[in-house]
Amino acid sequence: MKQFFAILCCALSLSAPLWSAAMDSRVRSLNPTLAEQVFTAPEQNLPAVVNRLTSGTSGVEARVKVLHDWICDNIAYDTEVFDHPEIQRIQDYATVLRKKKAVCSGYTNLMNEMCRLAGVESIGIIGYSKGFGYRGTIQEGQHPDHAWNAIRIGNRWQLIDVTWDAGFCELKHFVKHYTTDWFRLTPEQFIFSHLPLDEQYQYLKKTITKEEFVAQPYVPGRFFAQGLGFTKDMPQYTNTIAKAVSFTFTVRDSATIVNTAVIDADTGQPAANASFADRMAGKVIVTFDVPDKKTYKAKLTTRRRDETMNPMYIPTGEWESYVMPQAGALLAQKKITQKEYDFLAESYYKVKENGRYYLAEDLFATARNTAVTKTLKAISYNTNNFEESLSLDIKAGETYSGYGSGRGRFPLVYAGYADAQNIQLISPREGVLRKGSVQTFSIKCKDYTGFAFILSNGEWKFLTFNSSNGCYELEMEIPSDEESLTLMGTKDKRRYDGLVTFALEEEQ
Repeated sequence: MKQFFAILCCALSLSAPLWSAAMDSRVRSLNPTLAEQVFTAPEQNLPAVVNRLTSGTSGVEARVKVLHDWICDNIAYDTEVFDHPEIQRIQDYATVLRKKKAVCSGYTNLMNEMCRLAGVESIGIIGYSKGFGYRGTIQEGQHPDHAWNAIRIGNRWQLIDVTWDAGFCELKHFVKHYTTDWFRLTPEQFIFSHLPLDEQYQYLKKTITKEEFVAQPYVPGRFFAQGLGFTKDMPQYTNTIAKAVSFTFTVRDSATIVNTAVIDADTGQPAANASFADRMAGKVIVTFDVPDKKTYKAKLTTRRRDETMNPMYIPTGEWESYVMPQAGALLAQKKITQKEYDFLAESYYKVKENGRYYLAEDLFATARNTAVTKTLKAISYNTNNFEESLSLDIKAGETYSGYGSGRGRFPLVYAGYADAQNIQLISPREGVLRKGSVQTFSIKCKDYTGFAFILSNGEWKFLTFNSSNGCYELEMEIPSDEESLTLMGTKDKRRYDGLVTFALEEEQ
């Protein structure tokens, strides 16, 4: 007897990961008739679809990967469930295919059925997750809110969340966005975001309790996919601080760039310059602070060096008043072709309720995607986006009131600093310096070979290398006629890039 299950509330990840392995090209290999009939008569046609997808694959993991990719490419998250919760109860694989929509249990049931047809052992797991709607606690008696799969590969079980790899939700809108961030995680990594109702499905040598799961931070699969790891000072989900707090993470991949942000948990607005990240060989040290007694989200965001990605969304105002008019100007100047202009116009669709244009993702539309990147770069629109890789709650303790609102806690950071592989600002670390004060500037760095301040009168203030501590240093009285100071770095003694900017305030 075929079995399926449904749960009452499914969570969809809010994070939109940037990097993922390529989608298997066999996903689009079905003949048109079969590709259409599997959605009208799934019971009769799904076996042929699975056979076509998995033919020629070597090994269980390859079969699972192409099935995972096909589901991600064809099934959307059913956002109608937000207004019609009864939809969640009808999640057998055939219904999912007929609707081409599912919630998490539907994704799980379809994956189970396709694996069964492919001769792969797969089970569905229900439990709790730190996805959409999670607020740092699991109430007593709370029903499970998510479902995912465990696939047997050899003598081990591999955990997979097809729902979260298919895309993400914003308000009541599903955004298709393929990743493999939830495909190759170990049980030790998966447990940071998914807690099975039955502890045997943790697949850990030492299982954790619900209380331990709640206490540990939310760690998206992207964190591990980007080669990040924890050291002994692993943060908690909620961190109460008495001053600025620092955490150290390992970075296995030198191509991974790490950035940080502190966001107001209620309004979603960033606290200006409330975080800072230093990088050294194989490690990144991130420091967070809060301006007041409110709760904030401290976030680690990442991207891969020299990788471009067309933005997943563009605010309506920017799209209509800047992006398309600028693209039109390029077309008039014959700097792009009509086809390239049309590609851009067709690649984004408007969701009025969200105030955004979203990318209509198609990983196989290579010519379209390349044209969009070319046009966006030509109008100086960012295609090097950072995406969330870690999220923590952070708030001031009883004896701390924060560093004070209306000012930057740390210096303003530019791409040249964030992109460096070995750089550490020793002093000063404050974002605002007092005019007339004497400051010792010290920076340790292997990416740049020289540093200087360029004052508004054209005067250069160079830092000199101190061989005893390996730092570039300069003692300087802060000028009274400057509004800010930007530390510049050079790699060739000819071009200088902005690294950090200190705001200046009047003497008191």
